[in-house]
Amino acid sequence: MENAKILKRVFIFRGLNQIQLAQFNKVMRHQAVAKGDRLLSEGADPDGVYIILKGRFVVVKSTGNGDRTLAELGEGEHFGEMALIDRGPRSASVDAAADGEVIYLSRKDFERILGEFPEVRLKIYENFLESLCERLRSANDNLLIAAQAGTR
Repeated sequence: MENAKILKRVFIFRGLNQIQLAQFNKVMRHQAVAKGDRLLSEGADPDGVYIILKGRFVVVKSTGNGDRTLAELGEGEHFGEMALIDRGPRSASVDAAADGEVIYLSRKDFERILGEFPEVRLKIYENFLESLCERLRSANDNLLIAAQAGTR
């Protein structure tokens, strides 16, 4: 499967040229998933990032009142990227809401490529920062909505 064409459309790889994308393409693994499969478990050791080729996935956080869905993700979106940056435990679980396909990039391969190609490191980190900022803004908006609903 030619993942480089797919990677070109993924936000965190935005701005990379074909040669740079090919470095990631060489090491990424394709994985079919079935509805109900858990790809990430909250609290687990981080190991890499997933990019969705097909299907729908839900990001779930455990609470004292059971699981709460934080987000739904689809084609071209990614999850698990925090593992590539901070190496902290998984902050949420991710389950397949439908049959689908993903490609997986291990942290080890990611770090090796960034070590070999410093210009790629800079671009990837810029993209990660922008992506995380967008998610933080969204989380802030959701907190405000929840706070306003609680004061009514």
